[in-house]
Amino acid sequence: MTVDKKKLIITSGSAIFTLVILFFLILPATKNIRSINDDIYKQREAVEKLYVKAHSIRKSKQDYDSIKDEVKILDNAFYYKGQELEFITDLELLAQKNNISLVINIRNDKEEKLGDYYEIRVDLNVNGNYPDILRFLDDVLTLNFYYNLDQLNFSNQKAKTFSDKEAESLNPLFKSLESPIINANISGITYWK
Repeated sequence: MTVDKKKLIITSGSAIFTLVILFFLILPATKNIRSINDDIYKQREAVEKLYVKAHSIRKSKQDYDSIKDEVKILDNAFYYKGQELEFITDLELLAQKNNISLVINIRNDKEEKLGDYYEIRVDLNVNGNYPDILRFLDDVLTLNFYYNLDQLNFSNQKAKTFSDKEAESLNPLFKSLESPIINANISGITYWK
C-alpha cells in the first residue's frame, strides 16, 4: 500500500467517523438542547406570568386593605329592603326638628335595579317657611344615606305680585312680617340594597 492510499483511507475513515459522530451524537444532542431550551423558555414565561399574577393579587390585597374601612362607610350609606319605616321616620324627625309639615311619596313603580342596589324615586312635599325648608333640605342632604336631589319647586298659593314701586313702599312692612308659608316639592333618587 502506498502512502497516498493510506492517506486516502485515513482521510476517508476520518470523514466517515466524523459523519457518524455528527449524525448519531451531535445532531440528536442539538435537537435535545433546542427542546430543553424551548422548555426552559416556556417555563420562564409561565413563571413570569405567575409572578405578575401574584404581584397583582398582592397589590389588589393592599388596595383592598387600604379602602376596607371606606367600603364599610359606603355600605352604611344605603338603606336595606325592609327598612322603609326607618327611612320615613328619619325624614319625619327632620321635618319635626325644622317645624315643617311633610308628605312622603316613595315611588316603588320607579324602582330600578342597578347592579347590587336599587334606585328608588322619593318625592317630598314640604310646607313651612322658606328658612325652615332650606334647613330641612340641608339636613336631608347631610344624612348618612344617599338622596340625590334632581328637582326642587317652590310655590306660594297666596303670593301676590307687586309693581316695583309698590314693592319698594312695602319693603319695610315685609321685613317686619314672618316669612309666609310656602310649599316645596322635592324630588330625588335614593339607593337601597
